[in-house]
Amino acid sequence: MSLTPTIASLISIGVSHSVTEDCSFAGYNFKKGFVVVANLYGVHHDIDIWGNDVDQFKPERFLDSTGTKVLPKEALMPFSAGKRLC
Repeated sequence: MSLTPTIASLISIGVSHSVTEDCSFAGYNFKKGFVVVANLYGVHHDIDIWGNDVDQFKPERFLDSTGTKVLPKEALMPFSAGKRLC
């Protein structure tokens, strides 16, 4: 029997955060107190970030060219996003 690795987002959205002061981001204006929630599923399945094979398990995405060093990827957010990111 052969096992095929499965890719999954354990949670689809992150913990909610609130904006502490009026601000703008990516052309959007947010008022103080506005609630923001990270769409983790959307980021983890974005073909613009991961390529057309986003649904394939490819650990080499996270390795340097020698395959011996793990490279950080800002788009990988397995434990949500924000100031206290794990």
